[in-house]
Amino acid sequence: MSEAFRNGGYRTGSIGKWHLGSEPFSLPEHHRFDFNTGGNAHDAPENDFDPWHGYWAIAGTGQQVRWNVPPDGQQGDDLTNRLTDEAMKFIKQCGDQLFFQSWSNCGVHTPLQAPETMIRNYRQIPAQKRRGDTVYAAKVESIDDSVGRVMETLQQ
Repeated sequence: MSEAFRNGGYRTGSIGKWHLGSEPFSLPEHHRFDFNTGGNAHDAPENDFDPWHGYWAIAGTGQQVRWNVPPDGQQGDDLTNRLTDEAMKFIKQCGDQLFFQSWSNCGVHTPLQAPETMIRNYRQIPAQKRRGDTVYAAKVESIDDSVGRVMETLQQ
């Protein structure tokens, strides 16, 4: 799709998960995306909170890989929010230019992690009234908030 959009004059961006191949010829850039952050063939980093830099083990293979991280991460940054920030920045940079954006958030994905403030909100619900895991609920809320932020950016 990105190739067709780019050939049609659209600016193209890929943000987040990418499970369609890897180096040397199947990253988003190789499929005519003008911009890519967070996308490679090796899923999400081991931790939703920065630091994301460096290498981590590919489960069961004994191999390590370096993740394509969002730029300028700060200690403790939440990956869901950072990818959302990158999606919003891309939209704003496009201005009046037509664009196609593939935004594939890494949540809800193991390891299940979410901002502690959100988790606390769900832990305050009495256990007999809870539905499912508090961390999972907080992660879903975080993603929902992110979708709202991107939608708001599109409406501006």
